[in-house]
Amino acid sequence: MTNEGAVVAGDGRLHDAAVRRWTAAGVAAAVAVFWMLGSLGRPWLLFAASRRTTSDFFDLQASSLLQGRLTIPAGSLGIEEFVTPRGSHMYFGIFPAVLRLPFTAVFGNLDSRFGLFSCLLAVVVAGVATARLARRMQRQMGLVDGPSPRWYAAIGAAPVLASPFLFLGSAPVVYHEAIAWGAAAALWGVDAAMQWWFLRRGRDALWMLLAAAIAVSSRASVGLLPLVMATLLAVLLLARRQFRPACVAGGVAAIAMLSYSIVDVARFRQWWGAPAALQRAYDLVPEQQAAVALTDGSLFSVRFMPTTVVTYLDPVPMLRLTRLFPFVRPAGPIAPLGSAPMQVAPAGSIWWAAPVLVALAAVGGWWIVRRGDTVWRVAAVAGLVTSVATFGFWAVWHRYLVDFVPLLVIAAVPGFWVTWEWARSLGPGRRRSLVAVAVVVGVLAMAVQIGIGLWNRLIGF
Repeated sequence: MTNEGAVVAGDGRLHDAAVRRWTAAGVAAAVAVFWMLGSLGRPWLLFAASRRTTSDFFDLQASSLLQGRLTIPAGSLGIEEFVTPRGSHMYFGIFPAVLRLPFTAVFGNLDSRFGLFSCLLAVVVAGVATARLARRMQRQMGLVDGPSPRWYAAIGAAPVLASPFLFLGSAPVVYHEAIAWGAAAALWGVDAAMQWWFLRRGRDALWMLLAAAIAVSSRASVGLLPLVMATLLAVLLLARRQFRPACVAGGVAAIAMLSYSIVDVARFRQWWGAPAALQRAYDLVPEQQAAVALTDGSLFSVRFMPTTVVTYLDPVPMLRLTRLFPFVRPAGPIAPLGSAPMQVAPAGSIWWAAPVLVALAAVGGWWIVRRGDTVWRVAAVAGLVTSVATFGFWAVWHRYLVDFVPLLVIAAVPGFWVTWEWARSLGPGRRRSLVAVAVVVGVLAMAVQIGIGLWNRLIGF
């Protein structure tokens, strides 16, 4: 047991042995549920080959990297293939492929067998990062000696079991794995940035750099969060004339950005993104052709926001109950709003996909605005900025809700402790009722994500 009184208030490390045990229990529960969903209740099939298309994209990229090239065999990526004069490429970030390199070097082409295991690693990263954020806030609020360490079981499981992150377990496809690592590494990057902000140690800056590079090299929307946060911290430090730490934060942002851009330059000869017109889908999907023509070559525009905002923020659950297991399925997609052509799949809203996190985030958002210190406000602003990319994209999918999870966690962490402190003024009966309501709502939301995930796995949408 470590003397918590000697720990800096901004330190997020889990010094207390009981806190570590309960965090591990919560993360293990999240891993177990995600694993069971991904394997359809057959955990021994963790490394079984997936039959879903796109499940082997990162395996193909890893094999190519071991051969000293970025190009992927022509025709192996379906409509996601980008055909350039230098060969065929995919647009997904490179980190999940890099993660496979040691295993590919030993076992050869993993042939769509690694995706679920990779997502489980991301689940662990997300849970531990959330627990560290919560421990930091608990110390800052002076509540270390109050709450039971058992709460950390819920905290460690929350970013997955209380959010649409769980839906990603429905299929180990390339889209889900990229989003899982983007969101998980974003949370890790926020924690590392806060750790560096309070302690100003070189090793924390290196962890911040690693997390930021992994996040943006997994998914460039939500993965930009730690990079944007580092940039904002650098600007803030410059304004305070603290030049040395400003150079550290700015260097982290620049190197992380460079790690992403170098790959794009090698693939597409441009610093950011992939030319939409080079994708095979461009020739096969009329909506994409029309969207690219409307936005002068991009798939991002404010013209898409009416549809995405209404879908992702709709307070009415777009669900249909069924008599057969899993008893729930997504309702049909809405028609695109306005004149902008879009690809719209059945998708839910964040309100019912993560109701407990949303409620805590509302409380925490109020606290961050009214009483939060600088670094929490910077993290929240960075989360809001990176959320714009998801609202501005031309396609609507349920999995894109995971892009909002890091922002929700950033706000929900202080919201949890503010709610806990307020609940101490209630009688024991009211406190138990409050916890019971949160548990029931959370379990129902988790069941919905599992149901939609099973529908996606077995039927597809």
